[in-house]
Amino acid sequence: MLCVARANLHGEPNQRILVDTDVLIEYLRGNRAVFNTLKPLLVDGYACISPLSVYELFSGARFHERDAINTLINAMNILPLSMAVATLAGDRRGTYRAKGITLGDIDCMIATTAISNNIKLWTRNVKHYPDVEIYGLI
Repeated sequence: MLCVARANLHGEPNQRILVDTDVLIEYLRGNRAVFNTLKPLLVDGYACISPLSVYELFSGARFHERDAINTLINAMNILPLSMAVATLAGDRRGTYRAKGITLGDIDCMIATTAISNNIKLWTRNVKHYPDVEIYGLI
């Protein structure tokens, strides 16, 4: 299901979107719905990526896929990791752990990057991000 419309992006005060690794993988695999949504974000300069997604993409990549990954990454805004993001991510993970919910380290860092930058996260792995404002599901 596609819950994203390009028209919703224009006129909003903060139009940047942090794109999760799973969405980027679908883009690279040629998922038409993801491509049609992500391409305008790339062209308009709204698509952001975490260095952790860069790590995840390359850790699962075959050698012949590296050029396409580099092209995609170079078209995106890379949001930096900082001590503040790392600290907040640790706090978030600890808070959820106390509730009996286990969150992955990388997912916590990506979610906190979105929260710290006051932007939405576009993911298909909603269960990995229990309280982050989700941009869209495809």
